[in-house]
Amino acid sequence: MTGKIEVATAKIFDILSDEESKIEIPEFQRPYVWGVNQIEELFLDFEEFLGSESESKEYYLGTILLYKKQHDETYQIIDGQQRITTLLLIDYVFKKSESVVVKHKDRLRLYFNSPVSKRNLILNKEKIEELKQKEKYNVWENVKDRLVVSVIITDDIDGAFRFFETQNLRGVSLKPVDYLKAYHLRVLKNKEKKQRHFARKWDEMNAEDFLNRLYSRILWRGRNWKGKEFEYENKESILIEFQKRLKANNSEKIKLFPNRRNMLAEDMIFTDNLELKLVGRFISLNMLPEDYPFSLRQPLEKGDAFFLYTKKYYHLYKLLFDNVNKEGEISSRELYCMKKFYKQVYIDSGMSIYLKELFELAMVLYYDKFGDENIYKFAQYLDLFIGAKRIELKSIYAQTPIKLLREEKQNLLDVIVFSFESDEVFDFIKENFNKEAYQNEKIEIDHKVQGRYKKALLEWYKKSETKSLKDRLSWIEDDREDCK
Repeated sequence: MTGKIEVATAKIFDILSDEESKIEIPEFQRPYVWGVNQIEELFLDFEEFLGSESESKEYYLGTILLYKKQHDETYQIIDGQQRITTLLLIDYVFKKSESVVVKHKDRLRLYFNSPVSKRNLILNKEKIEELKQKEKYNVWENVKDRLVVSVIITDDIDGAFRFFETQNLRGVSLKPVDYLKAYHLRVLKNKEKKQRHFARKWDEMNAEDFLNRLYSRILWRGRNWKGKEFEYENKESILIEFQKRLKANNSEKIKLFPNRRNMLAEDMIFTDNLELKLVGRFISLNMLPEDYPFSLRQPLEKGDAFFLYTKKYYHLYKLLFDNVNKEGEISSRELYCMKKFYKQVYIDSGMSIYLKELFELAMVLYYDKFGDENIYKFAQYLDLFIGAKRIELKSIYAQTPIKLLREEKQNLLDVIVFSFESDEVFDFIKENFNKEAYQNEKIEIDHKVQGRYKKALLEWYKKSETKSLKDRLSWIEDDREDCK
């Protein structure tokens, strides 16, 4: 790191009790993720230390890194948030009104907006109260004033960010989205209002680790599963795609690219008077997040664009796959039928997770290109394509979706992205799905995975359990007035 650096060794509670300074958790930090197992391990460490060391020995907690903000005495916790939060929580449970966090509440600006943080704080507090009842009070009293850390203080915010991005935190390692959040907030380092807004939205969206799944299962694969060359994502490849490859943007403008949400005209008319007219497209200035004018595979910029892109596909995924049973909250009948089909055939039947992930990825790409136009019909054709593997194979493996995409003359995901009309996608599937798998289908209706899948299809199309799936294509092409 460049800039001024100070290094010292000090008791952690002397630092936290310093009347001359303020301590806060920066917006780019990940949520508080320590769990009850780590609380128990920490107390066991304390007991072992007290039982084996001399009275004067100090308990070393490692290094913490603080960034000193310019023009005031505020210090942001760059490394050490998990340990500091845990120690303050323990102290609060044991000391209540005499605890450091209560006595210095105006100085310790430790705000936790993430649902993950709030849940872990509640569970850990309950565990500490349980330990307190087990006569652990003397353990904390005897160890509290002997907790020592090495302190690094820097006034270089860029260096502090880089340290955060490259460190390997004690306890629970950083996940790709933790790095991505920190990196893109760093791009907005002089725009604190934006930092706070995007950091809080990010934590809200990442409840139950959702963004890790979104980036690995949908966004990374959607951008990288092209042509005939496929591989599965890992931490490094996700960071390369959404961090290193993104373009810098030094202006307030976010670059947009042509897509169905970003064009001025939808149609053109050549009139009887030999005049050419463009039919303008309705543009909403208060569009919903799922309608933001991004496309999944487009070039992407750092900072604002990255966070808005994330927000779009978070809401788009939720639109497609959440609230399946709440018809009144679903914008169109087509979308309602698609969601019901997905629930019955993919969720309730216990479809293979690997095939389910491929179904979801293709659905996101389709909606991105065509909206809810014929989306229920696409769900059926897509399942015709994917379901052939479920019928053909008793066991589905991680490589099965890749094999399915690779073995056809074109990659279905590319077909979706590059088609101009939805019928082009349907025609490709009708020509290339595995017809032999359906013709030879002799699956029995039972509790096994293939049997459950077949039963779900027959129930959906209102067919007898004795019916074969060989006429599956005709069931899709028959118009149905109601989807149940």
